[in-house]
Amino acid sequence: VVASIAAYGQVQKIDGRVITLTNQGESLSIEIGQETPIFSYASSVGGSAPEKKNVNFNEIKKGDNLNIAFLVLPNGVLQSKAVMILSIPSGAGQ
Repeated sequence: VVASIAAYGQVQKIDGRVITLTNQGESLSIEIGQETPIFSYASSVGGSAPEKKNVNFNEIKKGDNLNIAFLVLPNGVLQSKAVMILSIPSGAGQ
């Protein structure tokens, strides 16, 4: 069994396919592999449950909130397994 770890944070920087997340003053950079699945949860009209949607890497933007599942390889390299773009429902916090 190989356990994966998840990192949550806001995209501070995108350099090639390396994403730097920040959360509570901490930062972490993870390279997103070409085969890593990327998806978002978009709120549906009418307040129903959000729908999962597959997206492309170039849809990730600075300021997005992400949850990245990854493995720490024996050599210390972080290997991405999945990326979730988390959206804030429209009207939230108002």
